[in-house]
Amino acid sequence: MPKSATDALPEVLKAVAFDSDGFVPVIAQQKGSGEVLMTAWMNREAIEKTLQTGQVHYWSRSRNRLWRKGERSGQTQALVDFRIDCDGDAVLVIVEQKGVACHTGRRHCFFRAVRGGELETVEDVLVDPEELYASPPSDGRRLALFRQAASDDLQDRFVSGCPIAFGVEINEHRKFIQAVLALNITR
Repeated sequence: MPKSATDALPEVLKAVAFDSDGFVPVIAQQKGSGEVLMTAWMNREAIEKTLQTGQVHYWSRSRNRLWRKGERSGQTQALVDFRIDCDGDAVLVIVEQKGVACHTGRRHCFFRAVRGGELETVEDVLVDPEELYASPPSDGRRLALFRQAASDDLQDRFVSGCPIAFGVEINEHRKFIQAVLALNITR
């Protein structure tokens, strides 16, 4: 029987040299290109959740809580590889980034560079942060929007894009499809 990443959890947690506050810095790197996307912090719980789910989780020191990358924006990071440096005091997560990695709407967080003695912005905004973090409609509003679209004979165009258009995350996709099927819409 093949082992899973969670089988290594005790050894991983022992190998990580958490700081006095229980954190370790993490670098997120894009699979294939090697592009550095962001840095953040993990605690024990973030490491556990990351290895258990295959979705990268971090600890937000400003919000004082665990968060899964993309939980609001949909710009998720699927874990490809989890590496610990030689001293155990830094972690590298190699990821498959979906969408942009930076909360500013840029591909990565390293969009400022010193050029000619000045600090310059060297990367463009790809997604308006207001759109990126817009609150998805409530379940009732989603249903009303879908029914309206269905009654307007737009369901063919709507159904294919519903999970994205309504802010439904991948893990909610099955529930969403079940709700759509329960509508029993006929042409």
